[in-house]
Amino acid sequence: MDIFNSRITFLCMIALLVACGQNNEQVRKGSPDIKFEKTEFDFGTILMGEKVSHRFNFMNIGQGDLYIQKVISDCGCTVVDFEKKAIPPGKESYIEALFDSGGMPGLQIKNLFVYANVSDSVITLTLSASVDYSLEQNF
Repeated sequence: MDIFNSRITFLCMIALLVACGQNNEQVRKGSPDIKFEKTEFDFGTILMGEKVSHRFNFMNIGQGDLYIQKVISDCGCTVVDFEKKAIPPGKESYIEALFDSGGMPGLQIKNLFVYANVSDSVITLTLSASVDYSLEQNF
């Protein structure tokens, strides 16, 4: 029995060392991190029916490849576009948001939820506009 227990203990120690070695390999490769120039943008006053866009610029300030997995808007009036490929460390990219103010009078605040392979699980970007409905724009 003692030989059996010794072998089990030995195998467990080997498994632990292998697992720790894999963890260290991941640390050596590095993790991505994201830094936005700005996380909020105000269009100011726009005419109802006007379509306006803004680019949220960012940089991968980490050590590994950054992937934007998805960006979700809290309103169907805002459409987003972003690069679906890896963003290497030190490189820049952007998330473009197009806001359609048709039928949306008054103060509008729209949030975009960014999911990426970074430590912050969700990053929130915010757009705002004061939509003037006194003269509706026909675009």
